[in-house]
Amino acid sequence: MRKYLLAAALLTGCSNAPNEADRLPGIEIEDAPQNGMQLILPIVRDIPAGKDLELCTWTDKFLDKDVDVESITSAQAGPGHHIVIYTTNVMQPPGTSRPCTDQDMTTFRYVVGAGGEGTGLVNKPPTGLTFFMPKGSQLVINEHFLNASPKVRDGQSAFNLYYADPTKTHIRSSGLSFVDTSIVVPPGSSAFDMNCTMREDFAAWRLVPHMHEWGTRILIEQEHAGETKRLFDTVWNASMVDRKSTRLNSSHLGISR
Repeated sequence: MRKYLLAAALLTGCSNAPNEADRLPGIEIEDAPQNGMQLILPIVRDIPAGKDLELCTWTDKFLDKDVDVESITSAQAGPGHHIVIYTTNVMQPPGTSRPCTDQDMTTFRYVVGAGGEGTGLVNKPPTGLTFFMPKGSQLVINEHFLNASPKVRDGQSAFNLYYADPTKTHIRSSGLSFVDTSIVVPPGSSAFDMNCTMREDFAAWRLVPHMHEWGTRILIEQEHAGETKRLFDTVWNASMVDRKSTRLNSSHLGISR
């Protein structure tokens, strides 16, 4: 049994700073970096109680060169769960925003996540690694709002990208995710295993397991050369959705959930 999860990311820049009146309380972020980019997204109004909402927004950031990014910091107000930054070569008019579809997601390339998915509000790879965004792509932002309250709420997201020193040598990192969208959860207790054999070695610096409110336990194992190493065996609850991750030095990961 072999399963890979690689969470090492990418990213890029410009500057967009709306008036304070366009910011919700909770959007507290440092000034736009001189060597980087800030983006504060529009307020998402009237998110219904109990709503799990993922919005995709195509920005006016079109990359005219390759960019290496050293880190990202983020802020979310309201029922924010995470921000994920993607690039795409399937362009949309800037400002296009809609609930993300499977068709949209197949055109995206993962850059970096922050605010959830185990990354926290600051996501910075180990020294010498950078996030990367390729020339000729458009920046797309995925915002996830999870309103677990009984009230209608507003939400908002913001982030800063900090560019890497162009005079230094960097190793560009990326992300690899394994997802099964065919899971059907019957009433009562059930279990699901996901396995994969990798065709080549990968060097991973962060492992991020993830479940949502119906998960109760997650077990992740690494199998290689006849040996099994347990990386996670965690009793899960909804409050842990954006808090569990580990940095590692590994190339063979096995996942069973």
